[in-house]
Amino acid sequence: CRTRHAFLGEYYAKFVPTEPIQCPCGARTQTRDHIIQTCEIYDDYRDLLWNVSDDLDIGEILGTEEGIEALAEFIEKSGAFKKTGQLTPEITEPRLDDATVEGGNEADWEEEDGRIAEEASDDDE
Repeated sequence: CRTRHAFLGEYYAKFVPTEPIQCPCGARTQTRDHIIQTCEIYDDYRDLLWNVSDDLDIGEILGTEEGIEALAEFIEKSGAFKKTGQLTPEITEPRLDDATVEGGNEADWEEEDGRIAEEASDDDE
């Protein structure tokens, strides 16, 4: 964020001209300052930054330990500065309880040569 090397329109304009530079909110150019100070997409999270800077001064946010901590929380909670500009959905590992199998349940499964028995018996027909 300090170096402006991020998934931002202002970065793309200089280094990745094939990427769009507009902000998803409709602003002509997506910039670091726009995301931190005015982008309506992140309005619900901006209070985290107002707690350290009443006027959302970039120097105050990026130049103090308290500002950096607030910005890190803003980014984590909002998804700002990510490629999608959104939070990454939490991925959970599938559980055996959640499994649904056509033609039977997990109690009917048996492995045969590393395959489920139903698949192996289909090959035999």
